[in-house]
Amino acid sequence: MKKLLTVLFLFFASTLFHDAQVTAQAKEDPIFEEVEKSPSYPGGLKVMSDFIGENLKYPKIAQKKQVEGTVSVKFVIEKDGSVSNVRVARSVRASKANQDAVESLNKEAIRVIKMLKFIPGEQHGKKVRVATTCPLSFQLM
Repeated sequence: MKKLLTVLFLFFASTLFHDAQVTAQAKEDPIFEEVEKSPSYPGGLKVMSDFIGENLKYPKIAQKKQVEGTVSVKFVIEKDGSVSNVRVARSVRASKANQDAVESLNKEAIRVIKMLKFIPGEQHGKKVRVATTCPLSFQLM
């Protein structure tokens, strides 16, 4: 296969989500949608993009079936900067025959997002849990 693999990465810090499930922990430790000081990645978005680019592997099944597109992953940045509640918000669109390839892209996007560690967000001078979304673009070239 002469196509080169390129992984494009976009991070929208302003794109936030709110998990509708209310748990006992959420009542005591709410997930914020907007905060005074947004979470950030140590070294900035370029360093984060480089980290993702180095660690994100294009699944072989998706390459073979030539499935491309963007997987949007929603997650919570915890008070300690770790990532939790990772889930796919939007998958790549593909035919039913290619759903195994789509699932492989989803799993890979989740795997890499779980590896990230952030500087937590703050509200009123205290570290808080913040929800965000990160789209990862898989593209064959």
